[in-house]
Amino acid sequence: MAPESLPIVRPLLCTTRDYIEHYLRDKRDLSWVNDSTNSDTSISRNAIREQLRSYTKTEIEHIAQTAEYMQGYIDILEGRHSREAGIARLYEDIREYGFAEIDKIYDALQRGEGGKVFTSKTHRATIKKGKLCVTLVS
Repeated sequence: MAPESLPIVRPLLCTTRDYIEHYLRDKRDLSWVNDSTNSDTSISRNAIREQLRSYTKTEIEHIAQTAEYMQGYIDILEGRHSREAGIARLYEDIREYGFAEIDKIYDALQRGEGGKVFTSKTHRATIKKGKLCVTLVS
């Protein structure tokens, strides 16, 4: 298998650096090495991480959500049929109606939840026979 096709597993992404250092030091009596390239901001990953330090948790969560949505557009361009691509397509189809929970609408469509209703300020969307019917709210 070619290296570029090997899956990359990063099991510690959900864990803080402080916890990892605590675990190594206090639980395993191990030391660690800081990779000197981590401080090189000419590497885009490091530059982004450096900029994110000034953001709040909520702001970072919004950025992460946007990155997830953007993955849908990448999947479309690369011909992949992913959940993210489906959400991006649905968003493009109904964005003019102002629905906030496109992902929930997509999931309900995928599960075939007939009769499920979603509302925006101006429109109502109802799932009928596996299709989304959008009507103007008067």
